[in-house]
Amino acid sequence: MSVFTSVRGNKMVKGIIFDFDGVIVESEPLFLDSVIMYLKRFNITADYSSTKQLCGMTKTNIVKAMKSAFNLKDDLDKIYSDMVEIEKQVKKVERYQLINGVKPFLKKCEQKGIKMAIASSSDVSFIEAVLKHNEIDKYFSLIKSGIRNPQ
Repeated sequence: MSVFTSVRGNKMVKGIIFDFDGVIVESEPLFLDSVIMYLKRFNITADYSSTKQLCGMTKTNIVKAMKSAFNLKDDLDKIYSDMVEIEKQVKKVERYQLINGVKPFLKKCEQKGIKMAIASSSDVSFIEAVLKHNEIDKYFSLIKSGIRNPQ
């Protein structure tokens, strides 16, 4: 059964809230690249398999997990701010590719009158830039971020 034919009780689907990373765009490899770059500053060798467990966490939990897993000496605020700077180098809008099938799915939702929003731990301005670059910004009426300071 697809979202287009799903009925809950007597109500049709009126809206969908999407996550951004891993649902709309393939962001995992770029995120892992930034973690690996950060760790290289401390001569820590890491690869995708040793950092993959960080995927899907909030930025705050990523920083805490990195500090613990890699025995980092910097405080959480410093790790957080350094990671943000590295992500700015790695996270170029044009590098983010849509997950296969996303664009036709969004178009079909729009045709059915389904409202769409994004809830993410990524930065709103970055999400907006990626959506615009991939020409899908028109589909979303709301974008919310849960970004918080690492304390």
